[in-house]
Amino acid sequence: MYLTLLRPIVLYGTETWPLRKTEERRITVFERKVLRKMYGAYFDVLANEWRKLHNEELQSLFQRPDILKEIKKKRRLVWAGHAWRKHDSLIRRETDKSISTKTIDSAIKDSSVNSTSLSNKSYCSPDLSKNEHKTSIIENNKHSNSSSNTDTKQQSLDKQEFK
Repeated sequence: MYLTLLRPIVLYGTETWPLRKTEERRITVFERKVLRKMYGAYFDVLANEWRKLHNEELQSLFQRPDILKEIKKKRRLVWAGHAWRKHDSLIRRETDKSISTKTIDSAIKDSSVNSTSLSNKSYCSPDLSKNEHKTSIIENNKHSNSSSNTDTKQQSLDKQEFK
């Protein structure tokens, strides 16, 4: 319940927060309070009394990275990606100096490739220009549509013969 309800609410907008030591401490204290409520107290057999779970015990029971690691790694990378995609951003200008923009753009485009664009690429040969490639795709689609139309016409004629 903590991972599905509370943690996303706490982490909302953390990509842009300037995390100072006080905010880091408050967030970790909140997470420990929630985990202590979830796991309850611990009966210590040696002392013969109930006690609160220690921070290390909470982390070993929870078996997830603490909330600060998620903020610092995952969330900030998401924000950096959004900031980089903006054309006038400082991040984009700095990366353009050191990394080829074509490499990054192609990585972004490759991550959003769907199966139809992959099947359309198979029609293209290296010696075709972009316009010739488009016309070859259109012709292939027309050919497949016309053959399917003739197939349906033939099927309807066959059905009429059986009646």
